[in-house]
Amino acid sequence: MNQNSTDVSYQQCRNAVKGYLSRGEYTSALDEINQYLQKHPSDVEGYSLRANVYIHLRQLEKVKEDSLRAISLDPNSPLGYHHLGLYYRLKNMYPEAIREFENALERGPENYNVLINLGIVYICRGMLKVAVGYFTRAQEIDPDHHAAYEIRYRCYLDLGYNRLAREDLWRLRNLKAKHN
Repeated sequence: MNQNSTDVSYQQCRNAVKGYLSRGEYTSALDEINQYLQKHPSDVEGYSLRANVYIHLRQLEKVKEDSLRAISLDPNSPLGYHHLGLYYRLKNMYPEAIREFENALERGPENYNVLINLGIVYICRGMLKVAVGYFTRAQEIDPDHHAAYEIRYRCYLDLGYNRLAREDLWRLRNLKAKHN
């Protein structure tokens, strides 16, 4: 991103940060979002984006800080709760993660990423049938996204639901062929 730019929009910053993250340039991503937040210190999305960068840097306490900051700025936004849920998931604090992901869903019920993360937490807790429900909801929101099918496929295999696993594998192969 051009550092001489006088007022970078959130979308421009987000795109730059995503580019840095995709190339593994985590420090550059952090520099970019820090510059943005210096000019926009009340931007909930900015703190959530920085929390995401901190996840890549494995600076989990900073993930928590920025998540709580986002929640304090806008308690009705799902973003802070989502990243706080990620913090707890990465700390293996599953009941807390579930609570925060559920808080995020109350504020944004159609959030694909929150549903996927809830499913992952339930897998970690050994509750595969519950996890399948979240992956199914995520798949209903975004039928072209492969993650819900892929993870649900593995759950079905572990549950011994071979017919359902084959159906998801077929869907997954069709999705991959469609996007190639």
